[in-house]
Amino acid sequence: MKTVKFNIAAINRCTEAEGPFKRLAIWFQGCDKRCAGCCNPKMLEFKPVNILNGNELMEIIVEAKTQFDIEGITFLGGEPTLQQGLAELAEAIRA
Repeated sequence: MKTVKFNIAAINRCTEAEGPFKRLAIWFQGCDKRCAGCCNPKMLEFKPVNILNGNELMEIIVEAKTQFDIEGITFLGGEPTLQQGLAELAEAIRA
């Protein structure tokens, strides 16, 4: 997972606003959908913001689990499904 890179707009290590229970929320940068009334227009542009590899992202997730006892992860954006390696990341989180 080390070589997979993710373009991260923001991370909230513990929130109860982005899904049920305590969660870590990851906002990915870049979206091609252009939905009317988008709530994150600053995340639409495809530009590098915070580039993290999969291992770095997993370290943040494990730290949040230890520190805040998070119960889940929420992927937001931009458009998360445009990130290469998202399925691999989700599988690593589940494991």
